Formats: sequence, C-alpha cells, structure tokens
Amino acid sequence: MSPEPEPESETAPAARAHAAGEPAQRWPQAFDGIGDGAWDWDLRTGEVRYSPRWSAMLGEPDAAVAGGIGHWLGRVHGSDLAGCWAGLQRHLRGATATFSLEHRLRTADGGWRWVHARGRAVERAADGSALRVLAVCADIDARQRSQRRERARQRRLQAAVEAAGAGVFSFDLRDHRCEWDAQMHRLHDLAPGSYDGTLAGWAARIHPDDTAAVLERLGRGLRRHGRIELEFRLRIEPGRAPRRLRCAVRAVRDGAGDVAQIVGLGWDVSAEAARRQALAAQAQRWRAIVHAIGDGVVATDERACVLFLNPAAERMTGWSSGEAMGAPVAQVLALSDEAGAVAPHPVHACLRRQEGEPADGEAALLERGGRHRHIRHCVSPMRAADGAVEGAVLAFQDVTQARRLRQALEHSASHDGLTGLANRVAFERDLRRAIASADQEGRAHTLCFVDLDRFKLVNDGAGHSAGDALLREVAALLRRKSRAHDTVARIGGDEFALVLLDCAIGSGEHIARQICQEMERMRFVWDGKAYYVGASIGLVQLGPQPLAPAEAIDRADLACYAAKAGGRNRVSVYAPGDGGRAHDSAVRIAAGLRNAIEADRFCLFAQEIRRIGGAGGDGDDGRQLEILVRMIGEGGELIEPEVFIPAAQAYDLMGGIDRWVIRAALRGHGPRLREAGDVSIRLNLSVASLRDPALWPFLQQELAASGVACGRIHFEIGEAALAQDLASAARFAAVARRAGCRVSLDDFGKGVGSFACLGQFEVDSVKIDGGLVRRMAGSAVGQTIVESIGRICRSMGCAAIAEQVEDERSLELLRRAGIEYAQGYAVARPRPLLELL
Repeated sequence: MSPEPEPESETAPAARAHAAGEPAQRWPQAFDGIGDGAWDWDLRTGEVRYSPRWSAMLGEPDAAVAGGIGHWLGRVHGSDLAGCWAGLQRHLRGATATFSLEHRLRTADGGWRWVHARGRAVERAADGSALRVLAVCADIDARQRSQRRERARQRRLQAAVEAAGAGVFSFDLRDHRCEWDAQMHRLHDLAPGSYDGTLAGWAARIHPDDTAAVLERLGRGLRRHGRIELEFRLRIEPGRAPRRLRCAVRAVRDGAGDVAQIVGLGWDVSAEAARRQALAAQAQRWRAIVHAIGDGVVATDERACVLFLNPAAERMTGWSSGEAMGAPVAQVLALSDEAGAVAPHPVHACLRRQEGEPADGEAALLERGGRHRHIRHCVSPMRAADGAVEGAVLAFQDVTQARRLRQALEHSASHDGLTGLANRVAFERDLRRAIASADQEGRAHTLCFVDLDRFKLVNDGAGHSAGDALLREVAALLRRKSRAHDTVARIGGDEFALVLLDCAIGSGEHIARQICQEMERMRFVWDGKAYYVGASIGLVQLGPQPLAPAEAIDRADLACYAAKAGGRNRVSVYAPGDGGRAHDSAVRIAAGLRNAIEADRFCLFAQEIRRIGGAGGDGDDGRQLEILVRMIGEGGELIEPEVFIPAAQAYDLMGGIDRWVIRAALRGHGPRLREAGDVSIRLNLSVASLRDPALWPFLQQELAASGVACGRIHFEIGEAALAQDLASAARFAAVARRAGCRVSLDDFGKGVGSFACLGQFEVDSVKIDGGLVRRMAGSAVGQTIVESIGRICRSMGCAAIAEQVEDERSLELLRRAGIEYAQGYAVARPRPLLELL
C-alpha cells in the first residue's frame, strides 16, 4: 500500500473545479461522478463527504454521506487499518505526492469488499500541511478474489503432488528430450540433474524384463486413448530392496492433432506388492486372534445366515459353530431391548444400509438355555475386492456385571445417600433443563427452596442419628406431595429443592402450602420425646422471562430467607423488584464503601512500569508507578478493587474514591515523591471525576500542597470513560497538558472505537489493553494488531505501554513488536507504595 501517482483523468478535473471556486452546485456534480466512489476530507472542519457511488459500492442507500474520517476508518478491515492510516499520515505530512491504498471495507451486509483508494491533498496551507484531501475509490473486489482463487488452486495442486510423493516428468517428441523434477530423480536413485534427458537413458533404468512391454504399451496406448497408466520395475543395485513405479501418462496434441508432448506423474508402489504378499499370512494370524479373544464374533453371509462363531460366541449364545452354520443370525443371536421386546437386529441393519453400526450399541441377549445377559456390540460389513457387501461381522462382549456396577455408580453420583433424593448435581442439571424448556418452548415451571425450621434442635438435642431419621421422613413427605415427573432434591444439610415441571407459580404456591401444612402437623418422636419442625419455602417462577440457573437459585434462596424472616413455616414468592442476593451484596458493599471513605479505610499500592524497548515517546525515562487502591475491611483484611469498584460505579461513589487516592498520593506521599526525583506517578480518573467541574481546582490545590512537579504526574483515562463522555475527557486532557501534566489513554483496544479516540485529543502515552496482550501468544492477528498500535503511537509521538504482561513469552513478543514499556506480573507485582518510594 505504498503511495502511487494519482491518474489525472480521475481527480484533476474535480480538484481544479473546486480550487477555482466554481459555483457550489457544480462541485457536487463533479464529485458525485468520480470513479466508483470518492470522499472529500476537509481537515479544517474534520468533515468528510462521501459520494453516492461510494455508499452504493458498499451496499448502502445511493446518497451522499457526510461524517468524519472515522466513518471510513471504522469500515477498514483490522488487518489493513494500520497500513492505510500510516500511508494517509505520510501524505498529510507532505512525504508523498499522492497516496494509493488497497484495502478491504465492510459492506452493509457485514461482508468485505476490496477497494483501491487513490488521492492527494488538493489544498495545503502555507506551511505545507494538508487542508483538503480528495480520494477516488475503485472497486477491485473481483480482481482480488480471482487472484486469490488462482493462487489457492496452484497451492492445492502443488500440495496434492507433494502429498502423493509423486514425481513430475515430460517428454517432447519434437526434440526427443525428457525433463524430470527432483522427485523423479529420487525415485530412480539419481542425483538431481544427473539424468541425461534421453528416452534411452530412462529405458536403461527400467528392469530388462519390463522395458519392451513398457515402450510398446506407451506408444500404442497414447495413440489410441491419450492417457494410460504404466507399472514397471526399476533396475536395482545388489542388496537393495526391489522398487516398482507406477506412472500416469497423458498425451498433449498440437494443432494438427498429433502427439507433441507427453506429461505425467510417477510414484513408488513397491509397498503394494509387499502388502499383497503379507495378506495371506495376515489372514492366518487374524484367524488365530479371533479364536483366542474373549469377545464373541459372529460372521454371516449376505442373507444374514451364520457362517462362523468363535469359541466366545459359542459360550455366550449356547450354540456350537456347527449347529449355527446356515441358521438365521436372529435365531442364534436373539436380541431384545430394555423392555424385552424383540429389537431390530444390527446385522440386518448393516446389510440393508451396507455400512457399520456404532461400537457402543447395547442389547439384551437371550441364550439358548433361557438366560439373559447384556451385551455391547458393533457390526461391520464384509466386502469383496470390488467393494460389494458379501456379509457382515458382529463382535460383542458381555457387559452384564459392568452394567450393574455402572447403574449403581450413576445412581450414587446423582442421588443423596441418606434420603435417596436427587443430589445437588442432579438438581442443577434438571434446573438447567427446566429453564431451557421454559425459554425455548414457552413452558412455565416453579422452583421451590425448602429450609427446615428448628432442625438444629433435633440434630443437636437428640443427636445426628435423630437428625438423619428426620431428614428421611421429610424426604418421604416431599415425594408424596410432589408429582412423579418433578425433581425433589436434597441440596444441603437441612435444605431441599423442588423443580415443579409444567406448574405455574399459583399451582406451585398451592403445593408449597400443602407441604407447610403437612410439616406443621408432622410429629417426630425420638427416644420417647416428640419434636415439631416446620418449613420455610421460597418460590420463583421459571419462564416466560429468560433466567440464568444461578439467578434462579439466588431468587429462590432470597424468597426462602424472606419466608423465614417473616415468621417461619410459611411460603414466600419472589416477585421482580424484591431484589436478589447480588443486589443485596452490592448494597452491602456500597454501604461499606461510604464508611470506608469516611473512616479513611483505604491504602495505596503501586505497580511499576518498566522500559523494555527503544526510546519512549513521552520522554519520561525515570521510574513510573501506577497508583492502585485497596479497601481495608472492618476486620483489617485487604479487599481487592474488583470486589468494590463495581459497586462504587453502580452507586456513584467513584468520585469520592478518586479524590481519596489523589489526596493520599500527593499530600500523604508528597515529601517522599519530592525526594525521589526520578519517580513519576500515574493516577486513574473515572468518568464521574472527569464530569466534575470542581476536579481541576481540587487537583491544583493538591498539586500545590504536595510540591510535586506537574511533569511527574500522569492521569490515566480509560477507553470506557471516553465512550461515556468524550467531551469531558477531552476538556480535562487539554487543561492538564497545558499545566504540564501528562495524559495517558488506558485500556486501548478494549472497545470498537479505539482508533477513533486517538484522533479526538492528544495524549502522551497509550496503554494497550491486557486482553490484546494476552492474545498475542496464540494469534498472529493479535501480534499484528499490537504492532500496528505501536507504529501508530510512534507516528504520533506518544509511548506505547503494554498492560497485564504475565510471562516472558509475552515480553519477547512485545519487544519484537516495538513496544517501549510493559506493566504486569512479568515485570513487577503490585506492592505497598511506601516500599517503592
């Protein structure tokens, strides 16, 4: 995509008309008629006008479109974007007379179209900077696709020849010269280039007993058919294994219809002869194996009549091979399904479809003596040399004992050992199925959580044996009150759950109240002492609104808690708006945050950013520390930001946290920062802070109190904050940079508008999102994206910093990509700020 001269015939007339100030109505006419499409970029206003043909080329309505350069950049394929932008930037700087960019653009239907954009700056300022750029876009999609198809065809052909191990040769009948490729030389045990190219020289390499037949068949066959196959032996050195070649030869005729050239492929077929010789011995070995194995083997003819039973099959069926010979296989191998009904015989199915059955088929086998055993079987057709099915072979093994053991293990894995109810694993499986049927089929179900009241009195007062006996009685009660197709599970010590299928919430509430009434009437006696327990039941409806399994469990648990809090032995139905456990947790965290801010229960950590590559774009060669915050819990424990930051964002507390961090870093650590003259710090700002008009006066006050030079302060603004309020972020960045502070764009590449953000305001550094960095190790595309970001940063004079660099492999890839700085566990782990100053 290097710059090329712009054709005069496409841009010059429109450019001259525009520059000459022709009437306004004539310029759109000229612009709209250029090429397959065009765009006109006014760098003074930032507006770009796209012609109707440009829109139509991409499948959009045939009308002119006005927008920014991002309208074009946002459509450029990710693999082409960096090159396009770099080529355009070179031209804008005046490094090239024109620009020429071949790239893919996303069409309206989500596809990609190859476009060739050529253009130049039609207006420049006195200092040479571009003021207006005109580009003409030609549709080259068909040409690109044709070239790719041809290259792919050539690659497939070459790969096929190489995969076959074939050599290629040709013989020109006009000059009687033959040409071989390197593989043909190897097949004839000749060094590359040592063959003299004569037919006699080739014939001398053929075994004497085959030479005459090969030459005679070659001449006769090509004259008659134009294409033949030859097979012959080669002369071999004493002591070497014999070699046999097969050649596929085709005649190429001239305009008169005479054979002018012979072309063909040759490959080694020596192994085939060895295989044929080994077949007889192999057949004998297989016969011995079939007799020795413990699995039963039955062979039939094409009519499904028995030809052979091995000793294991004789033992399991009760038939001897002699007795079974010629009998229908369904009589000798009598199979039935789980219900005892005669099952379709796998041999019949195999012969009908002429293909094998799966190896995991199971059935019940009725022995000749009347005993049943379970078998696992597989069947395959027997084919003649021509591929015709001439019978079938069925192998089977006795799995009676294994099946009983599997059934016992499956039951144990999905059922509670004490009560016999489904366990939590089975409950969660059935819950997922119920939710899926509600989502996909519009069915309505009810989830119930049952928590026993006063169970602890029984378990602790009468002992665990009494508690276990009570749980078994409760399990029996729940079975009686539920329906056969419902799931009844024990999911915890004294916690149960029911999935009531095809049961609306009103019917589910009725069943739950019946359970509560039965529990209230239940009198549990142990060692002559009567105990009375109850049940608090929480219900949630499954369907018609989509609901994740975890959310359904949380809601049912919350409803159960509400029932218990409301007086026990009652039913509570979750209703939207009651909130959920996640909501309650967020509220609790938010309340704790307010207390922490008021009580100063935060502390500062920092993570060092280190140089790994060339000169940094922001000119900061000292130590750089990103300031991190931890909350101190009421018990003195440290709480990581991923726990409290989401709640702070949801409840508008981020501004307070940002101010706490700024004050603690600048005032609290100002003296140490002044002494450590080579250290600069990075402070993160949330969108809430950026929107606060009092933020900059507050920062000025804190900076003055700290005595730390503004040049040692970097403010990090996340890409998400830009997406929420670009204007506020841009205003703050401009003010901060004028004061001498530095600004960094954080999490670059996390969103879809990353590159567009770079053009909106100036930054001193760009921090590449850790997700892009992690994908580099397993993705060439990921490496290319990071390399492109690095190039763009260097072209803009800002530093590129990779985040979340976790291993040496990533560090090496980043160095190769030209990234100057890195941050992450592979570089330095977060530590208390005091330890780093």
